[in-house]
Amino acid sequence: MGSCHSRLQGGRLDESASTAVTACTQSSTKSAAAVSSIVADLICAITLELPVDPVTAEDGRVYERSAIEKHVKVARRNGRQLKSPLTNEPMGESLLPAPHMRNHIEALIQSGVINDDVLSQHRKENRAKEDLLKKAHDGHVESIQTVAFYYYAGRRGFVQDYKKSLEWSKKGHVAGSTISTAFLGEAFLYGYGTKPNNSEGLMFLGLAAARGSNFAAYLLAKALTYGYFGMAVDKEEATRWIKKVVKNECAIKHLNEIGMQNAKSLWNELSSCVTADC
Repeated sequence: MGSCHSRLQGGRLDESASTAVTACTQSSTKSAAAVSSIVADLICAITLELPVDPVTAEDGRVYERSAIEKHVKVARRNGRQLKSPLTNEPMGESLLPAPHMRNHIEALIQSGVINDDVLSQHRKENRAKEDLLKKAHDGHVESIQTVAFYYYAGRRGFVQDYKKSLEWSKKGHVAGSTISTAFLGEAFLYGYGTKPNNSEGLMFLGLAAARGSNFAAYLLAKALTYGYFGMAVDKEEATRWIKKVVKNECAIKHLNEIGMQNAKSLWNELSSCVTADC
């Protein structure tokens, strides 16, 4: 049997088999992520294909020569500032031949690292990304908050960019997204995409917690417990907020699994403090 197959005991994985499966799954996931990252770096953002005649533009990305040259000409003809097709940031018109990238692509294809299935999956992800961005630009609230998160985490084809995450979180907040309001609070408190600003961060965090965000309630409870971000220590108030999180009393649940584990630990700590009068 292959290394990814496992033993069963009474219909359940025994401990060693479970560990092996977990390790194998993690390894496969990492390999898939690595291949996806390679493909993302090589595929032309305009044609969504591997370039036959690759050139490097001033945004540092590789493009199909004919596609990027057309992009430059259209911007020039319309009198618009040239912007990167990938990041939408301003860039110059210089294009550099990249024969080494063509050799690299050919080597990856010949070795089987890049195949039709990989390319098909990448195109599918790109279409999903474009659809999500279109919905976000059209004002769809869930799409706006999702785009903000993907820019924050660098997921689903979005290059990690805290400033863009902050911009989309602001749009989400204005559109009425409590999740976006919570993310704004975190961004201002920790300085994601902006300079840290405790007063703004705590304002947004308090708004989100009051609207039912368990993520915001947890961060607020932690700040009240330890006196973070200039807050006065108030363990009674911290206990009130953390109870809402661990007892599932918050209407909006977007705190991840690790966050929930940390919240339960904080709840236990605060409960012990109440008993010990600390």
